[in-house]
Amino acid sequence: MALPHDLPNVSLPSARPSSLPSARPTSRPTPPPSAGRTPSRRAVLAAGAAGSVAALTGWSVVGRATPAEAAALAPTLLPPPGLPAGLVPYLTVYRNWSGAITTDALWAVTPLGTDAIVALANWAHANGWTIRPRGFSHNWSPLTVTGGEDGSSRVLLVDTTTGLLGTQVDRAARTVSVGAGDRRAAARRGDLRLAIQPRRRPRRRRVGRGARGVRAADLPAHRPPDRCAARAPRARLRHPGAAVHHRPAEAALPQRHDDPRERAAGRAGVGRSHGRTVASFLDQSGRMEIILFPFTKTPWLKVWTVPPWPPLGSRPTVLPYNYAFADLLPKPITDLVEGIQRGNVSLAPTFGATQLSIVQGGLLSSLTSDLWGSAKDLLLYVRPTTLRVTANGYAVLYRRADVQGVLHEIYTTYTTLVDRYAAGGRYPMNGPLELRVTGLDQPGDVAIPGAVEPLLSAVRRRPDRPDLDTAIWIDVLTLPGTPAAEEFYTELEQWLFGRAGAGDIDVRVEWSKGWAYTPTAGWADRETITGTIPRSLTTGQPAGADFASARATLAALDPHRIYRSPLLDLLLP
Repeated sequence: MALPHDLPNVSLPSARPSSLPSARPTSRPTPPPSAGRTPSRRAVLAAGAAGSVAALTGWSVVGRATPAEAAALAPTLLPPPGLPAGLVPYLTVYRNWSGAITTDALWAVTPLGTDAIVALANWAHANGWTIRPRGFSHNWSPLTVTGGEDGSSRVLLVDTTTGLLGTQVDRAARTVSVGAGDRRAAARRGDLRLAIQPRRRPRRRRVGRGARGVRAADLPAHRPPDRCAARAPRARLRHPGAAVHHRPAEAALPQRHDDPRERAAGRAGVGRSHGRTVASFLDQSGRMEIILFPFTKTPWLKVWTVPPWPPLGSRPTVLPYNYAFADLLPKPITDLVEGIQRGNVSLAPTFGATQLSIVQGGLLSSLTSDLWGSAKDLLLYVRPTTLRVTANGYAVLYRRADVQGVLHEIYTTYTTLVDRYAAGGRYPMNGPLELRVTGLDQPGDVAIPGAVEPLLSAVRRRPDRPDLDTAIWIDVLTLPGTPAAEEFYTELEQWLFGRAGAGDIDVRVEWSKGWAYTPTAGWADRETITGTIPRSLTTGQPAGADFASARATLAALDPHRIYRSPLLDLLLP
């Protein structure tokens, strides 16, 4: 199954570059400019990626201007001075997944290899700039940029998707070293594939997340490469953007794609359980995903198993992205999306019912309710063309035996809030509620010496509570700019953290999503950022392996704070 940030999203940003959301970490769009106004640099650079509802998708860079073009476009924006040899700056716009965080034109570079990254770090320190790694921008939170920065902000984006590749396969050791920019690298190298879930493991240990099988690469500090020997992989594997990995990181257990024992079957259905429970599905497969559209009662359920032979009636597949109906939006959906974005939020119940009907019909018409294939082909199902939503994100740690009760509490709280807001004529949630049930990080499940749990992982185990052995990932999705969304998220978050106070569950935030809500903005509640979140990664952890230790390690590796953003400055002071 895909990692928790890979969602079958159903949404989009604004259709015109001039009406992109404001440069603040909120989801409220700015009004369109008045007629005749000269377009901004952001608008000009974004124009190449803007268009119709269906076109505003993808992980591509939004616009790019060479130094010569930048001189004509923005003559007052001087390029960063004295960059290391081989690094050519260009102007670009940063826009996150939902479009809610967008900058004006920022300077960026594309380094080729380790030496360039280290030289760039030394340059940033000497010249008073910060450098921010930018991948495919598939995130929601303002960890990279806050929004509103421009070419005069002394913020330099570092494109990691082109030059930091270098994937290598060691067949003898059965490992793959993946470059920082290789989104799809080594997914298929000859007869090997990366080992991703589901895996054939004992029931409570087979359902963790991929990060447990990674050994960290060196971190570039502001010094020559031969002085970068200090290794702190547990802090670096989940560093919320406070570092740049520049050497390949080693991943575990490649599998033969032609071995039938290692091929998986994925079942997806919409409807009632007819007596089958969440616990029974987990007993069979080890992990599951539930997608519930608002104002509907029947969920879209996905489970994955590793059977020794193809199940009767399953359809073989040799390609990823099998749920085309979740990406190619029909006119009824786009009409409803546009209606909601124009302010008719009461269309949310119709929108939810329409999404459900499309999934029900799509599973039947495309014969995708029961698939058989390699794990990669079954678990990759979100295309770059998928439309965009705003999303919050949390992991709830609990006892495996309590899964039915915990899910019921979450579902009841969510639907109660939705119904209460609707009774008052407000509809802040128009996207699905998504729940994923997985295991926790288990280094012993992988065959690489030195594999560790990341200190800042949302599914890191609590040594003092071995009974908390399972996680529910919670994402509640809505269209960017929907009124009262932040207020709804605030209530749900406060309930989650308050519920954790009872002691039978624990709650961590998902870094790339939305958290620390106030009624008007995400990532804005100071007490949550500076108190609740650090405590959630400290309680029950041994000395030297808590949040403070991770923060101290990252601070020692970045003493001049060249990798920081305003949110990171608050989170990791």
